[in-house]
Amino acid sequence: SLTVNYIPQKFPNTILSPSNPRRRRPPKRGVLAVPHAPEGVNPFAKPGGGVDAFNPHERRIADQADEDYDGVQHSPLIDFRVQKWNTFKLTLFITNTLLILTSLSTLILLLLTHLSLLPLSPILLTANTIELSFSLLFSLLSLFTSLIGYTGILLNNRSFLAIYTSLTFLSFISLIIPGYTAYHRRTFNLEGKLNSQWSHSLGSLGRRVIQDQLTCCGYWSPFIEATISQTCYSRSVLPGCKLAYIHFQRTTLKLFYITSFALVPVLLAVVIAGLLCSNHVTYRFGKGMMPKAYRLEEGSVRVIVDRYLDGLRRLYGDEVVKDVRRKT
Repeated sequence: SLTVNYIPQKFPNTILSPSNPRRRRPPKRGVLAVPHAPEGVNPFAKPGGGVDAFNPHERRIADQADEDYDGVQHSPLIDFRVQKWNTFKLTLFITNTLLILTSLSTLILLLLTHLSLLPLSPILLTANTIELSFSLLFSLLSLFTSLIGYTGILLNNRSFLAIYTSLTFLSFISLIIPGYTAYHRRTFNLEGKLNSQWSHSLGSLGRRVIQDQLTCCGYWSPFIEATISQTCYSRSVLPGCKLAYIHFQRTTLKLFYITSFALVPVLLAVVIAGLLCSNHVTYRFGKGMMPKAYRLEEGSVRVIVDRYLDGLRRLYGDEVVKDVRRKT
């Protein structure tokens, strides 16, 4: 704990070299670095904090004009800093915008479907509840994740961004589930699954909805598993619903899994950006706190003071040391 100017080995010399300053650009000609600085604050004072704080004779605490100012509160109530976004923060913002646009688009389509504003949407609500449920889960989870992401990005809060990164994995999984379900259902014995659904799962009300939407009667014919309605009865000339229903399900399920798998690269980009960039929204190292192993303790301070006083005693004598002790 007696080490002065502790320099972590992970920082290269190009960062720590005073001849190669980072992220501190000189002010434009005729413009102060800190406009309208409050009374008692030097507008040309060199700020501290960031990785430059590890250089010799550098300030350890960030000031108002420092780009790595994060979590340090000063007495003035007005903040005169010029905000700048680094590449990592901008990447997070762009990918999170893609995520929220995807979730909102999916949610709008689902709302239109549940309000029966899309063509043949009653059939989807009756026969494709699994795909719709997982799609709704994806849209809501992605929307919640993106809101958490915006909160962490705008506040430079790494705890929120850690939660955001974890939720992006869940959003990715919730995107894959409806696509895989639709692909598996369409590819493997779709006809047998629809036969079983018509006979056991739909019920009379569900069969009537499909008959009205597809303008058909019964499954094979009006005499087989038909629900009686104004247009469907034993002497009806309408065809059976099996062929039209199979064509509808093939088209719908194909659209489901193509859309789901087409969004996979977008969600992968969101996940990768969260993993690589969420801890670098600012250039602050760690939490901006001195590691515990290098903090000065009471005993260490006493040793430093004793060494300092011994040096004064050798140079100036005991009277100067007594005077220093009395004043401090």
